[in-house]
Amino acid sequence: IRAARLLQDYPIKFFVIGSGHEARRYLEEARGLSNLRFLGEVSEDVLSQAYAACDIFVLPSIFEGMPYALMEAMALGKAVVASDIEGVRTLVKDGETGLLFPPRDPQALAERIKILCENPELRRKLGKNARELVLSRYSWESVLDKLLRLYGVIPFG
Repeated sequence: IRAARLLQDYPIKFFVIGSGHEARRYLEEARGLSNLRFLGEVSEDVLSQAYAACDIFVLPSIFEGMPYALMEAMALGKAVVASDIEGVRTLVKDGETGLLFPPRDPQALAERIKILCENPELRRKLGKNARELVLSRYSWESVLDKLLRLYGVIPFG
């Protein structure tokens, strides 16, 4: 929300998907921002449409295990900006598969978003690299193959 406020005069729209125990506080904090919309909980169809419509996926988390939403965005070839935290670093290599920023630093987040907005070639490159990483390491086939190898079972085919 603070990064959206910093970018209020910039030609960009933010959509926040999901909800949580802090939703009311976030809605209050975002009051008056014309560049930010809260969509709340959405169906799979709406989520698919949101992914298709976005150019940049942002994950400003403070704590993550293995962030599935980030993996989904990367698998779809979206350029990502995410907090530089342990669970995210497994997926996002700064400048290679996305851009990282220090957690709780809205200024740094806004700067990373601007970099991607102003550089479509970098956006494409990061999105392509992100997609390749996720599909090679985390596709069902790849995960199944790793599990079978772990248990000493020879994969089919």
